[in-house]
Amino acid sequence: MAQKSPPEVVALFESLRPAGDDVERREMFGSPSYFVNGNMAVGLHEENFVLRLPEAERGRFIKLTGGRPFEPSPGRVRREYVVSSKALRQTPQAVAKWVD
Repeated sequence: MAQKSPPEVVALFESLRPAGDDVERREMFGSPSYFVNGNMAVGLHEENFVLRLPEAERGRFIKLTGGRPFEPSPGRVRREYVVSSKALRQTPQAVAKWVD
């Protein structure tokens, strides 16, 4: 069973709320997520930021940030999502750029 996100990671996540009237906060994987037009755009899974990115951006994100494809359980890769590295989370401005 997945652990909930630590309070300090949730606080960082909350500070990076995407702009727009079509953004809705919901719970996913026991942690907060933001949905845009009904689709999850960014969320938390344990200590990790999970971002939904276009195909061209996923490879770039992984290469530039040290992130990886999102695999919520072994063998179940969610192809449209990537997970941030711990190093990226330590730079809120960098995370904010990807969330936008």
